[in-house]
Amino acid sequence: SMGGLRRQIFTAFTGSISIISSGMAYGWISPVLNKLSDENGEIRATKEQISWMAADIEIGCLLTPLLGTFLMNKIGRKWPMLCTVPIFMISWILTLSTRSVQILYIKRVLDGMGIGLVLTVSPIYLAEIADANIRGLILMSTSVTWYSGILIQFCVGTYLSYNVSAWINLVIPILYLILFSFSPESPYYFMTKKQENKAADSLAWFQNVRPNEVFEELKDIKGYLEADAKNKESWKAVIKNPIYRKCLAIMVVVILA
Repeated sequence: SMGGLRRQIFTAFTGSISIISSGMAYGWISPVLNKLSDENGEIRATKEQISWMAADIEIGCLLTPLLGTFLMNKIGRKWPMLCTVPIFMISWILTLSTRSVQILYIKRVLDGMGIGLVLTVSPIYLAEIADANIRGLILMSTSVTWYSGILIQFCVGTYLSYNVSAWINLVIPILYLILFSFSPESPYYFMTKKQENKAADSLAWFQNVRPNEVFEELKDIKGYLEADAKNKESWKAVIKNPIYRKCLAIMVVVILA
């Protein structure tokens, strides 16, 4: 129904605010480069220190994807997404409250942790709440919102003061918290936990119908999850297989390179 379509698009929009926030965090270093290195400024970072600030975000990005995968299977998709709010808030509060290069290193690691969590969980949630006919469009929008966040940061960081741009970055995750908190959990998560009544309520909300009208959709979700469980290989099986081991080693080398 059109009502269900509107709900899915609105939820996708509010859920994507976290991706915008992630893009803004990722793009922060370039537009404030001159402000960080200004010899007459408060921070006066060296080129080496700025290089470390740029690199520290990647450390954070490595820390949270596995945690995000664990959390979204244990407590759902929604709450790990909301966990990014305090991470980004602390990061921008540190930006506002200190001029210490060492604290800014921590800020950048926090940014990376938030980004790793967002990019692990958000696309899965958005795919699971969308009808098949708009799922591709919604998933494509994640790339648009990511680069929109970077573009916004370049505009904000370049033309506004250091503190004002940090305040704007702080407001975005708060806005996300307010808007996204009202969204239901993914029906797929409830089905993995055998909570079919909750799954029906969630799916009915996204479809804008009564819970007793989503029986066929629930059967499809259940069939998909059962097929997915059969096709999954455990990490132990991957490690034991020499072909998989070789592919994994190549992938790790490419990433590290």
